[in-house]
Amino acid sequence: MPNQIDNDSKIIAGDDRGFGHPAIVRCSDTLMFAGHVNDSDELEIHKSIDNGSSWTLVKTITDIAGARKFSLIAINSTSAGFIYSYFNTNYGYQIYITTNSGTDWTLKKTENYTGTLFDAKYLLIYNSNISRLYAVAMRGTQFVGRYTDNLGDSWTDWSGTGGVYSNLVDVDIDYLTNYIYVYYHYSGSPPTYVHYWKSFTSNGTYIAQSTVLGVTGNTYPDQNLAIDSLGNRYITYVKNVTATLRDYLMVRKNEGSETQLFYVDLASPQIIKGSVAINVDANDNIYVFYTKIADGKTYYKMYNGSTWGTETELIGVANNRINCEKHVLEGSDKLHFAYYRQP
Repeated sequence: MPNQIDNDSKIIAGDDRGFGHPAIVRCSDTLMFAGHVNDSDELEIHKSIDNGSSWTLVKTITDIAGARKFSLIAINSTSAGFIYSYFNTNYGYQIYITTNSGTDWTLKKTENYTGTLFDAKYLLIYNSNISRLYAVAMRGTQFVGRYTDNLGDSWTDWSGTGGVYSNLVDVDIDYLTNYIYVYYHYSGSPPTYVHYWKSFTSNGTYIAQSTVLGVTGNTYPDQNLAIDSLGNRYITYVKNVTATLRDYLMVRKNEGSETQLFYVDLASPQIIKGSVAINVDANDNIYVFYTKIADGKTYYKMYNGSTWGTETELIGVANNRINCEKHVLEGSDKLHFAYYRQP
C-alpha cells in the first residue's frame, strides 16, 4: 500500500528528462530518503525510519528555482547524498551529504559557472566496491566529473575526458569491472540525436565509446540506463518516429537489437513524458515502468534474463513522474518507488 510523503509536489509538464522527478533511496532495512521539488520551487528531502510508513522533512534547499534538477543516492546504512543544480545570476551545482542518518547535512562541493545554463542532468553514483562517490555534470558541452574517497572532504577531477558531449542522460557502474558508464546524446545540425555511452576506469580514465542508437530525424526521449550484476547494460527510451509520429517504448541490452515493450498505433504521444524508469532487483530482474496517456496509470514489464513478462498495472490511479531505486539494497527483495499522484 502506498504511503504519502508530502502534498506539495511540483510537476514540470511536458519534460522528458527527469527534471523535477521525485527520487527515493534506501540505506538500510528501515532508513529511507525521498526528495522532490515543491510548489515553491524548493528541493525537499524527507526521511523515513520505519521502511516508508511515515516521513519527516529533514532538509530544504531554496535556491533551486530555474533548474529543478537533482539526484539522490544511498551511500551506506547511515549515509546518503544529493546533488542539485541552481540558477540565479550564475549557475552550477552543490552536493550535500549526511553521515548520521539525515540528522545533519553538510555542504561538500560547490561548482559555480558563468554564462548560459546548460540544460542537462546532474548526477551522483556510488561504488560500494571501492567506497568511491562520483559526481557527473555538464558545463556547456564540457563533461565535468569529480570523485571522492572520503565522502566529499576532498575531490579528484576527471573532467574533459572522452571528447565532446551534448546532453548528459544517465550514469551507472559495472560492479564486475568497476567501470563507469556515462550515457549521453549528441545533437548535430540538423538534429541526429545519436546516443552513446562512454566507459571509464574507476579512476576516470577514458576507455571507449559505443554508439547505442540514433536514426536521423527520430527523437528518443525518456532515456534511462541500468547495469546488472553480470555487467549487462540496459537502456530504455521512447522512440518517436518523425515520419509517422508514432511512439514506441523500447529497451536495448548492451549493443544488441531493440525490443519493443509498448506501442499503440496512433499518430500522437502515448506515454507521459518523464514517466519512464528502469530498475534492477537483487536477482538481476529488470523492471521498466511507464505511464500511459490514455488512462494516466503506471505499468511495468519485467525481464528475467531471457524473456519479458506481460504488462502489469503498478499504480491504478492517475499519476505521473514515477521514479525508483535504480538498484535495490543488497540482499533485499524489496523495490521502492516514488511518484506524483494527481489530485
